[in-house]
Amino acid sequence: MKMSIDFHEYGKSAVRLMKVFRGDDKHVIRDLEVQVLTSGNFDCAFEAADNSTTVPTDTVKNNIMVSAHELLTGSIEEYGLALADWFFGRYADMQSLNITIRESGWDRIETPSGPHAHSFLAAPNGKAVVKLKGTRDSLALSSGIEDLFVLKSTGSGFVNFPKCDLTSLPEVDDRILATKIASTWTYSTPPADYVATRKAVLDASLTIFAENYSPSVQSTIYEMAEAVFKVVPEVETINYRLPNVHYVTYPLERFDRTNGNTLFYPTGDPYGDISATVKRD
Repeated sequence: MKMSIDFHEYGKSAVRLMKVFRGDDKHVIRDLEVQVLTSGNFDCAFEAADNSTTVPTDTVKNNIMVSAHELLTGSIEEYGLALADWFFGRYADMQSLNITIRESGWDRIETPSGPHAHSFLAAPNGKAVVKLKGTRDSLALSSGIEDLFVLKSTGSGFVNFPKCDLTSLPEVDDRILATKIASTWTYSTPPADYVATRKAVLDASLTIFAENYSPSVQSTIYEMAEAVFKVVPEVETINYRLPNVHYVTYPLERFDRTNGNTLFYPTGDPYGDISATVKRD
């Protein structure tokens, strides 16, 4: 029987690191989780038990740590591009890379004298993310945000949907809309400032979420994308994934009480899961 490797990828995932920038009057901290996966001239490890080209995953981890010490100075996008050059420059057998970097935020602890210089509180919401994938000759970059938990207590509904003998969902024109936003976007040209661009994308998206009535999650996704395209000309495509975090009206009527659309309880699985990629024409 003849066989051959159709696809392979290996590397190191969930490499956690923190870098402290020690200024004279205050410290800045960066909290990253990095994944580096590679493919290339490694078929022999699978087919012939030959490890002669396989860089150990522990070495991949050490490369991430040392490169962060030397190269992590600006945005995670800039670090990601530098990290790709680092690996391609050191290991000739690596022909492609799949890099994901996530950054958790930290806020300064507020004291009576103001924001503290070196004490921090973990930011409760959202992680910045960058993904790079490609070869030595062609590397694609996308920026994003993950796990951004948002909720609006009114200003949302869902009506006029198809109904059949298995429909149990009632129509509502006033409901809680809650979701954990995950979004990634690509660029037609690199922006001058990746950090400022991420903030502009997030601000535009959240303004639509907060201010516009939502007749469906699908409609809100489209309106958020439209707002982003208006304020960030470098963004070429944007993907949103908005899973429903359901808050259901609690049936107080069975206890001879009127709820008045004020008391809800969260439900777990299953949940609605809506995503779309919108491109600039």
